[in-house]
Amino acid sequence: MDVRGELRHWIDVLADWLEQKLRERGKQEYVFNGGLSVSGLQHVGRLRGEVIIPETLRRILEQRG
Repeated sequence: MDVRGELRHWIDVLADWLEQKLRERGKQEYVFNGGLSVSGLQHVGRLRGEVIIPETLRRILEQRG
């Protein structure tokens, strides 16, 4: 994906990539699956990868239709 010359947020670039992969594979549905477990210490750093990024991607893809 060539993004030279345009400033875009990395999450939008990731959403573009995911959308392209879904089209290539003929998929219309997707599942975001995390590995969050209740065992062990929990910290706010895990929130980013387990909740915030997947939720943001879901919202972007839903807005795009």
